[in-house]
Amino acid sequence: MIKYPRTRKKMTLLDMTPMVDVVFLLLVFFLLTSTSIQRSLDIDLPATRSGAVQPAKPLVVTILPDDTLRINQQTVAWGRLGEVLRSRLDALPKRALTIEADRRAAFGSFARVLDAAKLAGATEISLGTEILTERRAP
Repeated sequence: MIKYPRTRKKMTLLDMTPMVDVVFLLLVFFLLTSTSIQRSLDIDLPATRSGAVQPAKPLVVTILPDDTLRINQQTVAWGRLGEVLRSRLDALPKRALTIEADRRAAFGSFARVLDAAKLAGATEISLGTEILTERRAP
């Protein structure tokens, strides 16, 4: 019987390091972008000519046209407003909040929120508005 020498097949290995790097980069990208995306409410903010853009709004109180009250996208009953504001403000180092009221919301609702914020100990209260851009006539 004749014995033939066996030839070994070379195994090709794929380097997985670049693929794992790409997967981790994609994971980090989606984690960072998903935390910065905030669902917005459909409210019609009043426009002003003066105002500064606030970098971050950690506590946002929104008054909708139908007198619904929301704190950071969570609906809150008017009777619990002071209690919820106090607990949320205690967790913030600057005790700052922003009030966004739809232009069709009652002014009395805005005044109630402002009063509750002051009583809850808010030290910085901002008003959410849209910046009015002027169009010049040609």
